[in-house]
Amino acid sequence: MSRPVQILAGVAVLSLALNLFGAGYLLARVSAPPRPAPVDRWAGRTPGPDFALHALARDLPREARAELRTGLRDQRDALRPIFHALHETRERIADELTAARVDTEALRAQFAELRRLTGAVQEPAQDALVAVAADLPLEVRRQLAERILRHGRHDRDRRSDGDDHDDHDHDDDHDDDRARDDDRDRGDERRWR
Repeated sequence: MSRPVQILAGVAVLSLALNLFGAGYLLARVSAPPRPAPVDRWAGRTPGPDFALHALARDLPREARAELRTGLRDQRDALRPIFHALHETRERIADELTAARVDTEALRAQFAELRRLTGAVQEPAQDALVAVAADLPLEVRRQLAERILRHGRHDRDRRSDGDDHDDHDHDDDHDDDRARDDDRDRGDERRWR
């Protein structure tokens, strides 16, 4: 074989290999089963009772944080069935939302159950905070109060205008909270793509 024929044969083999690779890639993409859409933010886990107080606990002195954790740990076994029920309720809501036809009454009932269970989880966490609040210095209680007020205002701002950024009248701590919220929201957006 002459040199030009060898080059052409090599190019033909390389072209065939690339075409086979491309065809295999496309076939794998088309025939692969679709990945199920995640429906549970916690990937099968339900946050513990201390989840709601995580941001608040950052403002507490070390001893108060330890006392708060101890109080919550004592509640954990009693709350385990509620965590399980929360997870099951979220799954039923997701099933209802993804059904061919949505039963609005069933969906309302599931959301009502979710609210009830969420309250049942929040109560011990709030009780644990109440138990340590009286022993906290006034300045720490003020910080907690400010954080609670900022969180509520920030949530109302989000609901009223649908925009969760560009609010320049907040202090630096709130900007940090908003940045964490924005990061968490972007994670949610990526999950649903």
